Amino acid sequence: MRQELRRQDRMAAVGELATGVAHEIRNPVAVIRSAVEELRGNLDAHELVAKLAEMVVQESDQLNEIIEGFLDFSRNPVRAHETFDLRSVLDEVVESLHRTHGQGGAHNMVVHAPEKACSVVGDRNSLRQVFVNLGANALESMENGGTLDISIERVGGSFEVRFDDEGPGLEPDQVAHIFEPFYTTKESGVGMGLAVSLRIVTAHDGVIRASSRGEGGTRMTVRLPAAAE
Repeated sequence: MRQELRRQDRMAAVGELATGVAHEIRNPVAVIRSAVEELRGNLDAHELVAKLAEMVVQESDQLNEIIEGFLDFSRNPVRAHETFDLRSVLDEVVESLHRTHGQGGAHNMVVHAPEKACSVVGDRNSLRQVFVNLGANALESMENGGTLDISIERVGGSFEVRFDDEGPGLEPDQVAHIFEPFYTTKESGVGMGLAVSLRIVTAHDGVIRASSRGEGGTRMTVRLPAAAE
């Protein structure tokens, strides 16, 4: 318990720092990007200058993504308290993932949910963000295609939402660090998505964990308290 409190204090301090750093950086980045966009639009034919301008735009976008990660991490993760059904949220998540990751047809998504409502209390949009992030990570890990199995199960006084993929799985050292800010297993990416997800789930009195499946692939589990009936 004491260790968890220390971790939460560190996270709060990082959140305050992130807010200040992000706001200080954001405006200069916007000015740089705007100036380079204008420059790029007025270039005649100088190939090298055009290439460098494109590079600056790409790096500015990457820096802006880092800033957004900082801001997501620092925001209050629970901005609303409403009762809602996890099944409807997951339906929206799957629809969103089909639009962003399903164009090639190599991935399949299957949802298993109880017939009865799976009601929880909290910030619907924040938890939707968590599930979209977990689903996107799972699909991106299956480079050659595969099935993402999403399930909801009642476990005592909680609901467990599981994302099971058929990717390469996680090494033990990856599991140990995967929720840390700026840690990523991807070749590209900021590494803030799971840190933000941990912050959101914890604020809902929930638990999020990662594990490798025995048959291959990764399982991400989110456990949330069920709403009072």
